Amino acid sequence: MTVREFQEADWPQVWPILREVVRAQETFTYDPNLSPDEAREVWIEPAPGLTVVAVRSERVLGSAKIGTNRTGPGSHVCTASFIVAAGARGQGVGTALCRFALDWAHQRGYAGMQFNAVAASNRTAV
Repeated sequence: MTVREFQEADWPQVWPILREVVRAQETFTYDPNLSPDEAREVWIEPAPGLTVVAVRSERVLGSAKIGTNRTGPGSHVCTASFIVAAGARGQGVGTALCRFALDWAHQRGYAGMQFNAVAASNRTAV
C-alpha cells in the first residue's frame, strides 16, 4: 500500500468511499445528502493543506485531508480527517493514513493535531 497525494483522477474512487461514510452518519457530522460537488469541496483540502489517498494496485482504499485547524493564533495546530473503504477496514489503511498525516504535520512544524468533529458512535476513531 502506498499513501500519495490525491490526483484528480482519484475522485471517482474517493467519492463512493466518502459518500458511504457520510451516509452512515457514524463518523462525520456532514450532511448525509451531500452532493458529489459539495463533498469534493469539503474533502479536497486546498494548499497549503493536502489531500492524500492510500492505494494498492491502483485501487483507492482510503483518503485523508490534512491542514491548518484555525488561522491566526491557532495556526500552530493541524487537523486531519480520514476515510477508509468498507472492504479495506481492519487492514491498516487508517493507521497508514494517520501516520502520514502526523509526519506531514511534524515536518511543517505544527505543535499538535486536533480532531474537531467525530460522531460519538464512531468508537474506532474515538
